[in-house]
This record gives sequence, structure tokens and C-alpha cells, in this order.
Amino acid sequence: MRSRRLHKLLALVVCVPCLLWGLSGALLAWKNWARDTQKPPSGKPPPPEQPFVVSAAQVLTQLQAQGRPQPQKLEWRHVVGAPRYLVQYESPKEVVVIDGETGQIAPPIDDREALRIADAAAPLGSQALAVAFQSEPSLVYLAGFELPVYRVAISDGSEIYVSPRTGEVILRADRMAWWIRSAYFGLHVWRVGSGPGPYRSYLVLLVFAVGLVAAATSGLWLALRPSQRRG
Repeated sequence: MRSRRLHKLLALVVCVPCLLWGLSGALLAWKNWARDTQKPPSGKPPPPEQPFVVSAAQVLTQLQAQGRPQPQKLEWRHVVGAPRYLVQYESPKEVVVIDGETGQIAPPIDDREALRIADAAAPLGSQALAVAFQSEPSLVYLAGFELPVYRVAISDGSEIYVSPRTGEVILRADRMAWWIRSAYFGLHVWRVGSGPGPYRSYLVLLVFAVGLVAAATSGLWLALRPSQRRG
């Protein structure tokens, strides 16, 4: 009877983690299936793109005249229709944004510009509502992404993260993203905290996993052992 009581005690200890693992795993599996079957929301028509007036060669010559070293990479793109050169340096690690119309270094993105960029990148029928300056990682915007960043709330419940350096949209996170991250980090892997590891909470997860193995092993032993008949 002691073995049966021990098995029941182990089962009671691990039943809650098993329930959380099962529910969160089902939600994650459903989300992966839904992501493959659902069409992404339609975006707004992009604004007209202004042409580059200053060439890339002129930009490099101007930067070298300022005493800057040879850049590692040069890219060109449009930010809400405005031409921009992104000049990336390796040492020191830096990204210089050049206005493609004037050839001057573009000022950092302010909150109003971030709101305008996010509104242009929002799904059709929605609009940007409010902007916040975020300097720490969060449950949705994980460590390893560019920081600081502008977090812009959209009227459909989603969030758009805009780089204050380049004006690029770094991440689009819909309302489901919060639930998915909560299910994965909070209920499935039990990761506590949003900064870089190590996460000591994995030790608790390990203890419950060992208890689950012990409960399953004891249950299997009780099911397969020969029955003891009283004389």
C-alpha cells in the first residue's frame, strides 16, 4: 500500500505542471496550424517613394572627408517614402543614416515620426494610437532585439516596434503574440524574467520533470507487477 500511496502523492505533485504543459502545448500547436492557414491582414497602400538625389558614391566621399573609416556595409531604402542610406560601421559599431535627398545625416526618429511610421505599416482599417519609448526587453519584445525602441499601439490591438535609429519597423506583434509568448515562456518552459539568462527557474522545471518520470515509472511498475494474493 505504501507504493500506491507514494504513486498517488507523486501524481498529485505533478498533475498541475502536466496540465499546464498540456494546455500550453495545445495552444502552441494550434497557433502553428492557424498561422499556416490564415491569411495575413492586408496592409495600407505604401506612400509614394521619393527618388535618391545624392548618389551612394557622394555619400561615401562625404563621410570619408569627415574622417570616418571605410564602412562595412551601405544599404538604401525608403522610410515612409523618404530615401535613406544606412551606412554601417564595424569598429566602433554604429549605423549612420543619411538623407538621400540632401546628403546630410538624418536626425534620430522622434516619437511623432515613429507614430507616423507605425501608422503607415499598420493593417488596413487600423491606425496608430500611442507611442512609448521602451528601453528594456519584455515578454513580446525579447532580449537580443534592438534597444531602445519605440512601441506603438495600434487600434486593432497589435503593437509595432520602430527603430529610433533608422525608422525601420523591427517587429509587428498582434494580440495573439502576447498569449503565445505567455504560454511558451510562462506555462511551457517556465522562464522567469525577460533579460538575458541564465534562468534559475529551469531548476524548478527540472524538479517537476523528475517527479513526472518517477510518477510514470511507479505507475507502470504497479500496473505490471504480479498481484499478491493473500493466503
